[in-house]
Amino acid sequence: MKHRVVQWGTGMVGARALKQALLHPAIEVVGVRVYNPAKVGSDAGALAGLGQCGVTATDDVDAILKLRPDCVVHAPLSLDLEETIGEIETLLAAGINVVSSAVNVAIHPGSMDPGLRSRLVAACKAGASTLRAAGLSPGFANELLPVVMSGLCGAIRRVTVSEFANLAHYESEAVSALLGWGREASYVLPDAFRARIDQAFLAPMRMIGSCLGTEITDIATSVSPAIATKPFDIRTGQVAAGTIAGWRLMYVGSIDGEARVSIDSSWHLHEEFGIGEDWPKGEGWDISIDADPEIRLHWEVGLDDPTQSMSSHRMRASAAHLVNAVPAVCAAPSGIMTLADLGNATGRWA
Repeated sequence: MKHRVVQWGTGMVGARALKQALLHPAIEVVGVRVYNPAKVGSDAGALAGLGQCGVTATDDVDAILKLRPDCVVHAPLSLDLEETIGEIETLLAAGINVVSSAVNVAIHPGSMDPGLRSRLVAACKAGASTLRAAGLSPGFANELLPVVMSGLCGAIRRVTVSEFANLAHYESEAVSALLGWGREASYVLPDAFRARIDQAFLAPMRMIGSCLGTEITDIATSVSPAIATKPFDIRTGQVAAGTIAGWRLMYVGSIDGEARVSIDSSWHLHEEFGIGEDWPKGEGWDISIDADPEIRLHWEVGLDDPTQSMSSHRMRASAAHLVNAVPAVCAAPSGIMTLADLGNATGRWA
């Protein structure tokens, strides 16, 4: 029997998740929740770039709840954490399982604000439902994959995950504005936005520590900008020389005073004119485990279609990770489930 699924949000990840869900042999899409009034009444297949499928998009939450789906693939663009938690809380309390890319901190529930965590735990209990945070990064790239690789190692001294990404074609104008592309060199990330980013990366770091047997006790964080050396164009306009053109975020987790886990994310707009001097270039992730034996891995997404931007490829991968998690989440016991509980979500044959 197929899992009855609602796609919640049809933005840069949501639309791609909707397409994945419509094509998935074990999923029946029964509803779509949209935020844009112009999309209300649209056919789900059209929103996903496919043919008509007979499912109509709505912005009526009560109508979604009445569908009684088995699971909601929750991928809104909202930067409002309280709004996001409220949505998930409502769904869970109604007995609907949730896979979400919008609450990365739930990758490691212990990293959540205790009050928010208590609300979600209570909602899961009330509805006998399950929540799983999923996605590419934060998520698979800096949580699951390093843990899987550790299975080939003996005594592990340190785990390092480095991400490097060109965001010149990133599709969210709201996020691009908060990142300050083209703003004065003195621009700093807004406190609330910086806190969301930090939470999203600290959760997988703590999950690695937990999975390897000892909790991370201390975490040091740093953020530094890259300043454009020459003007250049990006998706949202022009970046002038002397303005913000990149960010490098670094997190180092220690156990008993010894550095054990590092996550280093470099986001830039131009590999020649908008990147720090010592920053890595290119796209993808490097994972290094200093252990016996030592293991190193470089990997990328989207090598199948060079016509799309790397941002688009990353969104496709995030969408697939969400949708592929649905069967396991539907079969799981109630509560906030993690990598340690459910393991990896696998793909399927074409």
